[in-house]
Amino acid sequence: MVVALVAIVVGGAAVSIASILKSTDISNAQTIALRQVQNVGFWITRDVVMAKPGTIHNNPDGVFLSLKFDEWDEDTKTFVERTIEYVFDGDKLKRRVTNGTTSEILIAEYIVEVGTTTKIVADGTNKYKLTVKASCKEAFAGASVERTYKISPRLGS
Repeated sequence: MVVALVAIVVGGAAVSIASILKSTDISNAQTIALRQVQNVGFWITRDVVMAKPGTIHNNPDGVFLSLKFDEWDEDTKTFVERTIEYVFDGDKLKRRVTNGTTSEILIAEYIVEVGTTTKIVADGTNKYKLTVKASCKEAFAGASVERTYKISPRLGS
């Protein structure tokens, strides 16, 4: 009788622990995917708002997004034109800055469905709509996050 009662308690505890560990993994994967989507939204929104009018171009020559803006150079005391390009490398999105020299930083990983859900389009109201989807496919196929951002560029863009 005691052995059967102990077996029931231990069995129930084992199932509970396994369930908690699995839900923690899924939650962690979704948190990672969300952070990647938020990084893309932050950087692209920032750059589109700063872009010079008429310099926002979607998909030029294999680049996901290209734009230009002027930045104050403290050394020369003049404005210097910077070119920003967002480039995909597999499921990674990189931000490339060019102003005589080129630097590149990783913006996000796990970006999926590049051709269909990750795009920036003018919506007819002088705003851009950016939809981004990320999925931690290494952890769980269902751990994906999708967000849509509406971006208003500078006047005249």
